[in-house]
Amino acid sequence: VQIVGRNHDLIASLDEGDCFGEMALISESPRSASALAASYCNVYVLSKDSFQRVILAYPAFKNQIEQVAGQRQTPKAS
Repeated sequence: VQIVGRNHDLIASLDEGDCFGEMALISESPRSASALAASYCNVYVLSKDSFQRVILAYPAFKNQIEQVAGQRQTPKAS
């Protein structure tokens, strides 16, 4: 899966087992990028309501997702 910005610039390439869309769920803001399948993919969807139930039941998972979102928001050094 390729994550692309509004100008179709490549932001990230994801591999099997990676997730996307967590930043919009955590921040409750509109998505800032789109996901494009670079090859055949199995995609699993978790609704916002289900996501909220999961993070309430499993606070450690919420912390993990917040860490991933924080790392993705931090610009990488060139």
